[in-house]
Amino acid sequence: MFTCYGLKPIYSFLFFIRRLRGWRWMRLLTSRFGEVEIDKESTYIFSHGLPGFEELQQFAFLPIQEDSHFLFMQSVDQGDLAFIVTNPFEFFSDYEFDLSEAVRDELQIVKDTDVIVLSMVSVQDHIQEATVNLLAPIIINIKHKLARQIILHGSPYSIKHKLFPNNHKEDSQPGKESSTC
Repeated sequence: MFTCYGLKPIYSFLFFIRRLRGWRWMRLLTSRFGEVEIDKESTYIFSHGLPGFEELQQFAFLPIQEDSHFLFMQSVDQGDLAFIVTNPFEFFSDYEFDLSEAVRDELQIVKDTDVIVLSMVSVQDHIQEATVNLLAPIIINIKHKLARQIILHGSPYSIKHKLFPNNHKEDSQPGKESSTC
């Protein structure tokens, strides 16, 4: 006979099992989120680090909000370092580049469906003035948890491409509606 005990015992059991397999979980003190628990299986290895941060090689991706187009790329090695990233294809449908065979080999990319591309976002004062780095995309092999930021040499893209190019300050005049994120 099956008896439903409610969710509380199930959650307690799952919490116990999670603690039993505690080697998979780590606590990280971050400057933005305070203390967070990160599943080691959900971290990504940047074997070369990032340009300027070569010694930092392990990152986790944390959502900013549930329905947001943006994520925090949180350093696991240094809790006070996180970058805002986004999928550049959601904002720039004509964005394109080729991956070299060397990068494909390094990241063990076999199928393009195993790849996610992200770009770093820079926000100074207002999100409407944000820029995105299209010159140095982050390539992630989600199957093997490997990642690398590459530089697109000889490309027309910039490191400070306007994320919202149609947002002009003059559009924010009284009586006119302005768009927000």
